[in-house]
Amino acid sequence: MVSGFINRLLLFVFALCMAALSAAVLGASLGLLPESLWLNEVHYALGQKESVLAAGIALLVSLHLLGIACEGRSEEDRLREDGEVMTLATPNGEVQVALKAIRSLLSDTIRQVHGVRDCEIHLLVRRVKGKGKGQAPASLLGVRVNVVLGTEAPVRTASDAVREAAERVLDATFGIADAEVRVRVADVTNTPVRGRRVV
Repeated sequence: MVSGFINRLLLFVFALCMAALSAAVLGASLGLLPESLWLNEVHYALGQKESVLAAGIALLVSLHLLGIACEGRSEEDRLREDGEVMTLATPNGEVQVALKAIRSLLSDTIRQVHGVRDCEIHLLVRRVKGKGKGQAPASLLGVRVNVVLGTEAPVRTASDAVREAAERVLDATFGIADAEVRVRVADVTNTPVRGRRVV
């Protein structure tokens, strides 16, 4: 989040500088700026140490922005929520399933896992090309689960149970056997559970 803001700020400042430089070059080319004026300013600027420092900073910023433009997208960027619908391939054709339905069932299932006090589900869909010629693109599901655990269950045991429960319900209900499930423990609390959990 912070790095994205910094990159946008650098890009904004760099764009302003390029716009000002382009306007100055255009003005000089069209004769709008007297040659004696801008030529003297250029000679003066080239003799200053600050100009060398500014040029070095501009070069570093340019290389940084160029690296961002050329680098591959991260896994979280490649995985995206695809229009709130996931397409499942079946022997009789394709079936579209609302991500809301998958998210709701996962939430209900994970909340039943021993030690889980609360959970937040993020579903991300990635479209990939078919392995064979003429095959339609397939959808791969990524599941990100943020859980709040109680102290009554070990974190590792509860996390594994959450992952297994999610994979099991996805496979049994939707036939999704290759989903990538990641569990993140957002908090651990020793607050006692109030009331009985309804199954």
